[in-house]
Amino acid sequence: MDRLAERIEELRQELYRVAQSAGLADPRLLELSQRLDRLIVQWHRQQEQPVPALSTIPPALAYRHRRRQPAPT
Repeated sequence: MDRLAERIEELRQELYRVAQSAGLADPRLLELSQRLDRLIVQWHRQQEQPVPALSTIPPALAYRHRRRQPAPT
């Protein structure tokens, strides 16, 4: 995994920890989310791909997000 992908994963984990410990109304979440968004855009630019919709983010970056969503009924 390249360094940028590692930074994305570290920030994603930090965002998750803050949400779990402080709740979704914590103002730090907005700042962390915006930083994570910028890193993801940077990663896509390095891949020379257009920035996709959230639903098409590579599985290595999005698999945990999808896992937390409830299964369709």
